[in-house]
Amino acid sequence: MRVKVRIPPDGSFLSSTIYEGLLRLLAAGARVTGPNELEAPPDVLRSAFRQVAEWARDGLKLANTGKNDVKYIKILLQTFNIRYEDIAPRKKPKKGEKEGAVAKKLPYGRVIDAIASSDDGWGSLRDTTLRIEVDIKSRAIYVSATKKDALQLPVFKPDRYKGIRLPEAGIVTDMYQFGVGREAALIALLGMGGAHVASIGGMHFFLFIDPGMAAEVLTAPALGKDPSKVARAYLDARDAGAKALRGLEDAIVYAEAAVSRLVLDLAVRRAMRAGNISRLALRLVRVDEEGNTYKIYSDVPVTIAAGEAEYAEVLADHLDPGSPIIRCLRKEAMRLRVKGVQPCEEGPHVVSAALWLFRYVTAGSAEFLSHYVRELVAAADIAEVAEKGGRAATYRRMAASLLRVMR
Repeated sequence: MRVKVRIPPDGSFLSSTIYEGLLRLLAAGARVTGPNELEAPPDVLRSAFRQVAEWARDGLKLANTGKNDVKYIKILLQTFNIRYEDIAPRKKPKKGEKEGAVAKKLPYGRVIDAIASSDDGWGSLRDTTLRIEVDIKSRAIYVSATKKDALQLPVFKPDRYKGIRLPEAGIVTDMYQFGVGREAALIALLGMGGAHVASIGGMHFFLFIDPGMAAEVLTAPALGKDPSKVARAYLDARDAGAKALRGLEDAIVYAEAAVSRLVLDLAVRRAMRAGNISRLALRLVRVDEEGNTYKIYSDVPVTIAAGEAEYAEVLADHLDPGSPIIRCLRKEAMRLRVKGVQPCEEGPHVVSAALWLFRYVTAGSAEFLSHYVRELVAAADIAEVAEKGGRAATYRRMAASLLRVMR
C-alpha cells in the first residue's frame, strides 16, 4: 500500500491518530518513497497491527457508538474475512436462550486485535491519498473517500463536527456528516490503538506524539536520517511515558498530575537520550463517550527536554504510583464517578499540591515548589488528625526530602 500524506498535522484528533499511525508503520519498516509519501507492504502493515494489538486488545475499551456505525465496522472487518458476530460481546441470554444477542457496541481494542490476527485481506488494501475534502452542499466531510465508499466512523472526529473553520465555508456551525476511506480508517485505527493509555469508565486517555513532530519524520531522508529509526526512537520514548501514566490509574484524571509525571519520569528521559532526541512534543488527550457521540474533554500539550529536570529524581518519587499523593488523587477521582467512595480528608490540599507541581514543571519557577511544599505540610496536618501516623508522616518526609535538595 502506497500512502500520500496531504492531511495537515494540526491538533485535531483525526490528524493525531493518522500521524501516530504513520509513525507505527514507519517503525515497523515502511519506506519513505518521496516527499510526504511512504510505502507499506502487507507484512509491514500486519506487523504494525500486531505490535499495537499487544496492548489494545485488552486496554482500549473505547467502543463504537451503537447500531448506527456497526455496519461500517462490519465493512472494515470484512476486508480481513472477519465476522462482526464472532468478535463482538454478547448480551446476557434471556430465559430459555443458549446465548444472548450480539451487542451493538464493540471495543475498538477487539477490532484491532481481530485485524492483527487475520491472515486474509492485507494484499487487498489499495494505494491511498490521505486528504480532507468538504462537500458544502451536502454538508459532509470526507477523508480519502467519496460519498459512495465512505465509512461513517465518528470516533475519528470527536472535535470537528461544530466550529470547524473551512476555507470554502468559513466557520461551520451546523453538524457535518463525516466519512473516512477504508485505508485511512485503518491507519487512524492503528494510531488510536498505539496512542491509547487508559480507559476509565467512559473516559479514554491518549498520549500522542505531536502531529507536527511526527510529520517531520517523513522528511528524515532529506537530512540523511533513517525515518524508521527516528520513528522507533520517538515511539520508544512515548511508550515509556504511557507506561508511567498507566501506573497512576484513576489519578490520570487529574491532567496536571499526569503531565508532571511525564516531565519528571526518568525512563522517558533515558529513552530520549538512547534515541538521541533532544526534545519531545506530546499531547495528552481525553476523549469521553457521551451517549451516541464522542467528545474531546481535554487536550494538554507536554514538552519534555532530554536534560534532567531540576529535582526530577526526588519529585518523580513523590508521584510514584504508591505515594500518598497518587493514592489520594485516585480516591478524589473515583468519588466523582463511583458512589460510596470514601475520599481522603486531606484531598483538597493534595489536589492543590498537584496543581502547584504542574505549574513548576511547566514554568520552572522555584516559587511554585514552595507552594507545593506548603500544601504537603497542610495535607500532613489534616491527615495527622484523621489517622494515626501513616500518611501524615509520609507527607512530611516528602516535604523534607525536597527541602534538603533545594537548599
